[in-house]
Amino acid sequence: MERKHDDHNHNGGGNTDDVIYNNHYNRREIKILLDQCKSVSFPPFKRKLFLNSMSLTAEDIPIKDLCGDDNSSSSSRCLGNTLHKLSLSGNQKLGIGGGIPSKLVYKSLPILKSLDLSHCELRNLPSLWDLPSLIKLNVSYNQLTEFLNQKMLEGLPELQELNMQDNRITDIVLSSKRHNNNNKKNNSIISTNLRINKKRKNHVLRKLKILNLCNNSISILPNHLDTFESLQTLLVKNNLLQRISLNVVCGFAELQVLDVSSNPVVEPPIETCLRGLFHMKRYYHCLQMEEKAKIKASSICQRDDIIKKHKRKNNNNDRQFFPFSLRNVLSKNRLYQHSA
Repeated sequence: MERKHDDHNHNGGGNTDDVIYNNHYNRREIKILLDQCKSVSFPPFKRKLFLNSMSLTAEDIPIKDLCGDDNSSSSSRCLGNTLHKLSLSGNQKLGIGGGIPSKLVYKSLPILKSLDLSHCELRNLPSLWDLPSLIKLNVSYNQLTEFLNQKMLEGLPELQELNMQDNRITDIVLSSKRHNNNNKKNNSIISTNLRINKKRKNHVLRKLKILNLCNNSISILPNHLDTFESLQTLLVKNNLLQRISLNVVCGFAELQVLDVSSNPVVEPPIETCLRGLFHMKRYYHCLQMEEKAKIKASSICQRDDIIKKHKRKNNNNDRQFFPFSLRNVLSKNRLYQHSA
């Protein structure tokens, strides 16, 4: 028996046995974790499920237990209706396989507050999201190349913390349609979907407080980031930023922390940026004051030039008319005196 087993391993059958064993082990461990999660009865809306670093693929995620099936009665009794936190961190096979199942993030977890999809080697995310209660989303340490577009964000109305650190994001585009590469330099971050009415503008990420985009390849921060009206912390450390615009620095009413360290920043000067947000605002305030002073001085010079031109014109008119008339008067007086 031992010899046959060796021959089986030599022919490569051992790898298959390992896969079968791992799958069986994962299913058994997932079942234990699901039972433990379901056993939590108090408080009923604080159930947490951690399926971290289990080498799960998309097929291994217990969608039926979390989301139910098409039967409405079974869906109403599924774990997803009472799940407060879900973590799939460290399952790198999710990125190699089919990624995150669409059903997991669409109308299946109505009270989910926190979702952790970090360290999963994800290259893309589902296009449709509907997690109405989600507050914290972590998709850091993946292979994502695009920021969450507007269509995704509309399904996350309560989102307060978004972590996209250590990905491959190059720009921040809220539009669901990508721009032509020929216009990427000038228009890649200016989306037509940002020219929206106030109601829709306030709906997209209106409650976002923390945005982490560190360790990506972002070269420009769009001026329309100020649509995130509640943003308090913006982390963009170690990117490719060269300029932090006035609208980004001064456009957020609630912004308290802006970290642009480890970037090739030219304006404001990197020394100013490293001192913090207050000094960046002060830099632009001084520039505005200088610009106003220049405009005022220019207007004064223009006004003085106009006055000088007007005076010069009047003097020319006086020289043209007044001297000759005075000469005629003097000559007539002399003739009158001589005749007398």
